[in-house]
Amino acid sequence: MISFLEDIRYGLRTFLKNPGFTAVAVLSLALGIGAVTSVYSMVSSVLIHPTPFEDSATIVQIENINLTTREDGWSVAYPQLQDWKERNTVFEQLSGFSSSGYNLTGEKGPEFVDVGMITSDFFPLLRVQPILGRNLNPDEDVIGNTNVVMLGEKLWEARYDRDESMVGNAITLNGEPYTVVGIIPEDFRFLEMGQVDLFAPAAGREYASTRGSHWLRCIGRLKDDVSFEKAEAEMNAVVRGMEKEFPEHYTDRGVAIKSYGSDSTEDLRVAFLILFGCVGFVLLIACVNVANLLLAKVAGRQKEVTIRIALGAGRGRLIRQLLTESMVLALLGGALGILFSLWGIDFIIALLPPGDAMFYVEYFEFGMNAEVLSVTLAIALMTGIIFGLVPALQASNPDLNQSLKEGGAAGSGKKRHRLLGTLVVAEIALALILLISAGLMMQSFQNVRKVDPGFDTSNLLVVSLGLSEKEYDTDEKQALFYKQLEERLAAIGNVQSVGASGLLPLTNSNSTTSIFIEGQPEPEPGKYNHAGIRAVTPNYAQTMGFSLLEGRYMTAQDNDKNNRNALINASMAERYWPDENAVGKRFRLSQKEDEDPNWITIVGILGNVRYSGLTEGYQPEFFLNHEVNTWRYMNMVLRTEGDPTALANAARLAVRDLDPNQPVYDIDTMESYISESIWMNRFTTILFGVLAVMALTLSIIGVYGVINYSVSQRTHEIGIRMALGAQVTDVQGLIVRQGLKLATIGVLLGLPCAYGLGKLMASLLFGVSTGDPFTFAAVSLILVFIAIMASFIPARKATKVNPVVALRYE
Repeated sequence: MISFLEDIRYGLRTFLKNPGFTAVAVLSLALGIGAVTSVYSMVSSVLIHPTPFEDSATIVQIENINLTTREDGWSVAYPQLQDWKERNTVFEQLSGFSSSGYNLTGEKGPEFVDVGMITSDFFPLLRVQPILGRNLNPDEDVIGNTNVVMLGEKLWEARYDRDESMVGNAITLNGEPYTVVGIIPEDFRFLEMGQVDLFAPAAGREYASTRGSHWLRCIGRLKDDVSFEKAEAEMNAVVRGMEKEFPEHYTDRGVAIKSYGSDSTEDLRVAFLILFGCVGFVLLIACVNVANLLLAKVAGRQKEVTIRIALGAGRGRLIRQLLTESMVLALLGGALGILFSLWGIDFIIALLPPGDAMFYVEYFEFGMNAEVLSVTLAIALMTGIIFGLVPALQASNPDLNQSLKEGGAAGSGKKRHRLLGTLVVAEIALALILLISAGLMMQSFQNVRKVDPGFDTSNLLVVSLGLSEKEYDTDEKQALFYKQLEERLAAIGNVQSVGASGLLPLTNSNSTTSIFIEGQPEPEPGKYNHAGIRAVTPNYAQTMGFSLLEGRYMTAQDNDKNNRNALINASMAERYWPDENAVGKRFRLSQKEDEDPNWITIVGILGNVRYSGLTEGYQPEFFLNHEVNTWRYMNMVLRTEGDPTALANAARLAVRDLDPNQPVYDIDTMESYISESIWMNRFTTILFGVLAVMALTLSIIGVYGVINYSVSQRTHEIGIRMALGAQVTDVQGLIVRQGLKLATIGVLLGLPCAYGLGKLMASLLFGVSTGDPFTFAAVSLILVFIAIMASFIPARKATKVNPVVALRYE
């Protein structure tokens, strides 16, 4: 132990005597370790510990599937969930949940709140206890007995000042009194719900009793020793029994059991794993750099090592000394790396836009913790061994006779120089892989940004709101409110036009329904024609800038519920009327005429618009007049002459003047919606770019260091060449060619590896081939050119050698 402490003290003294070497080595390691730690903090939160609930391995998600197409989806109907609860024997508990929004009114004015619609099993299943009051009771899962609510702690504090007497008292939601029965702790977060202010019984939803409305997502907690396979088999048997009772709903339907959270983190999983691999490359490059520095340093300590051996020091003792120094260096780099990682985590969080993306940060609790710190320490120790072992092995086995000679340094440098060159080749190859990956991501992001969303996104302001069920309890009242609001908004200065829609493009929100087409065969049982349904006001398509391909736009006269007209998109026309003009064709929403006697006539075909995101395809969609198909939640869209954000306050006032108790829950520009829809593309592209720049910087430092070391070792040779008449350009060419050779070999070795990583990144790319020849060629040439430039400085240094001094050097 005493000798180990002496080794540490000796190493520290050595580093203090060489501050330049120490600074470069520690900074290189700190960059690599800091990058790895920053990304690992996210990987740990998202992929290793994604579920913050007790015994989370037994929590599963239960999904409906189409047995023919194998398409799956979370959503189930409320009566279907009740049947599952009664008929299964494999789950301790089953619960459904969904998200909604209510208007909260009271002394502090109107406020829109995000509501988690849940069944009474929800919190017991997750084993979450309220901090005050109780959970929902099973008798509150009954339609007609649902006017109870549980407040989130954050809302309880912000609006009610943590008043404990709120439990048992009523608050007003959508014009109805709801009794507060409990307070849920602020640190409770449920990824699939997003940010939630309060929780209410799912049975209170207006279409809870409808077996054909699939709007709930289902989770369950398995009983002990029940496997996924057994649970899935029993639940499919349950569905077969339900099929006999309700063939129109469950024919060709089945159930899939999945780990809870598997779908929610799937998009992040691939990106984070690849990012983690890339920061590993950066750390390897940093280790190679430090190994190069240590190898060069060993040359200056060769006689010291030789004398130690001559005085009786064993090879193991020397290796221990040199490895101890490497470990000290690694720990110094690790300590600074922790500081860099804190900045790195802040940088990563700063890249995320507000909204859903920031909810990921809160839910997964990105940041430093005991696990991340322990991993950082392990990485630092591991890197100390990686970059210190080879120099220690080589330095501890010198040629004693050659090293004790005056010219020993030059004579023993060839083997070391070859090793340095090999390490630099590895650096170049790793840097090439990261640079090509970043290049592919940048091209992909540019392609995403160039995608035409199908409408003019500039100068659009979106005002979102939802009407109270009690105050606006009829279709006529809802339609009148939005009609009057549209008129008030249109009267605001600098507003060119106003429209409204229940769903907005690029928000990944959708509402689909089955359609039955006149004159075409009815689909087989269990198979349906589907299309997205959109409730819009007559001016919506023109306000948004949707293109009209055939027929006409919607007008105010398309409001007859007994003679419905619709616009459809090109995708719907191509799928269901592929060889004919769809204008004038008819369809309806129910197969049975007694349920839906009125056909819907197509009066126009609009160009396709992207609803699910810029990188997603088009789906069939049709648009009905809002007066025919009323929705309580609508998005008012204002086309303005100038900056749309300047009209936000005027829009709020227009809503308040029409109904003082009606809150607005969001006002934003359509360009902001677009920006948020591609946040993941932008996020990964920036991170790849930062890592690539770090890798390139470290690699160029490595090339410069090796070439510079080579020049110092070849001083005698260069002097002879110049004494014999070699020109400056000849000497420069000799040194630059050495750097070119290393860079070329590194590039050739890195290209197939970069192609392999590109294949793994395929799901992250859009509109660019994983082996894009332009990216591969451009990055290779740029990297070689920069390596040549890094070699040019030592090359110029070589031309300054005085032949007389060089010939006396040895």
